[in-house]
Amino acid sequence: MPLHGAMGGLHLSGSTEKIIPETVADLKRFGLGVLAPGHCTGWRAMSVLAREFGDELVPSAVGKRYLF
Repeated sequence: MPLHGAMGGLHLSGSTEKIIPETVADLKRFGLGVLAPGHCTGWRAMSVLAREFGDELVPSAVGKRYLF
């Protein structure tokens, strides 16, 4: 079954920043229609995700609503 999207904090800041390239590459393999990372993903990871996912990236925030 295909995976349409992923939502939530990816916790890619601080000591886990070193796995940003691997994480982004692995997420790309899913062919996601929507990726909604939370604030705890970290700004460095968000920058890479924005570059790699383009329009599929929808930054998440508390109280944000999604309609699928």
